[in-house]
Amino acid sequence: MADTLTAIGVPGRRPAPRRRGDKTYRWYLLPFVVIFGGFLFLPLIAVLVLSFLDWNLIRADAQFVGLENYADVVLNPVFLQTLRQTALYVVLGVIGNCIIPVLLAAFTLSVGQRALGFYRTALFLPAVVASAVSAIVWQYLFLPAGGPINSVFAGLGLTGPNWFTDPNTVIYAIAVIASWNTFGFNYVIALGGLSAIPVSIVEAAKLDGAHGWRMLTQVTVPMASPTLIFVALAAVLQSLPHAFVPIQVITGGGPNNASNNLFYDVYRNAFQYFQIGPSAAGAVILVLLLAIVVIAQYRFTDKRATYGPN
Repeated sequence: MADTLTAIGVPGRRPAPRRRGDKTYRWYLLPFVVIFGGFLFLPLIAVLVLSFLDWNLIRADAQFVGLENYADVVLNPVFLQTLRQTALYVVLGVIGNCIIPVLLAAFTLSVGQRALGFYRTALFLPAVVASAVSAIVWQYLFLPAGGPINSVFAGLGLTGPNWFTDPNTVIYAIAVIASWNTFGFNYVIALGGLSAIPVSIVEAAKLDGAHGWRMLTQVTVPMASPTLIFVALAAVLQSLPHAFVPIQVITGGGPNNASNNLFYDVYRNAFQYFQIGPSAAGAVILVLLLAIVVIAQYRFTDKRATYGPN
């Protein structure tokens, strides 16, 4: 009986102290450490080592060249252009995979529970479509002559652009495709975070006169801030990988490097030009830049997060 009371934590009974020499928990951590280290840290170390070598995937030997690969990447005449386009992809990715999903989630909750299932299914549906298939479908939609989107422009008396051959519009077209194909995941996450807000708090805010935009900015967003921070960080990290398939299928980085970014440039240097050293150096630079952005974003937004009642 005493053991039973101790097990369920009855007050007045002290639990049996854990033996200091018990290291069993380490075995439970071992699978995670092996998988996490094998699929994350070892590849990162390998990329870092390759960034100091001159190797083309074909030669048996690799020559150490120090920082020469980094100099080749940074001093490339198109590096600044590619860097600016990378930043633009990230900004558009945050809009398409964070701001729009959060606003759609807030709208979905406002229409009532009866229509919630329909909107949730309809808005998540693009996420199950293969990226290559969606790229081909959107390539047809963006056709300059006879495409549905430019037909809408023509109906308004406007001339639609050549979306994928015009350097001024190609990034925006690629970003639309990437966001359409992937924003459903972040929408579902944002919807879950907004749904978890206590009804009592929402009703109290309505009694105080909070409606519409005021309700969204002063009640909904602060209460769901931990989830929204996660969605924002995910949008930054997903923006470049999600644009990879549309670029590969439709533009190949063109026209005139106008749709390229650092993520796609790493792939192209490695597997099209077989320049492993510059490709690895570009990957290291990209990881460092994204790390700086994510850390700054987290430090800025985490101060405004509400993790529980004060």
